[in-house]
Amino acid sequence: MRRTRALRRIVGACLLAGTLATPALAVPSSYQAECRRITRQIGHFENVAAMAAQRGDEMWFDGTVDHIRRLGERRVRLCPEYAEPNYAAIYATWAKWMLKRAAEAFITYTTFGLY
Repeated sequence: MRRTRALRRIVGACLLAGTLATPALAVPSSYQAECRRITRQIGHFENVAAMAAQRGDEMWFDGTVDHIRRLGERRVRLCPEYAEPNYAAIYATWAKWMLKRAAEAFITYTTFGLY
């Protein structure tokens, strides 16, 4: 009984440590004002790109879209909270957690609760 509790605590601590080590839970950036400014600029230039498309000016539209892409890259670099989440890493963490839980349940079942 004590081993099971200790094992569960160890597994829980490992899962907690793994969860806290993910970059999605990193400390927020110190560039919050810059992040807000870049976000506003992206919104403005999206409107400009729509206006360029409406007027049929391809060079203006292409230049504006390139500028929006550069602003987006800069925002991701300065502000990690705006980055696209890494779904593969999230799924891998979930799969490892489920595998550990299944192994623990299997051990408990096959030893009739002695382990």
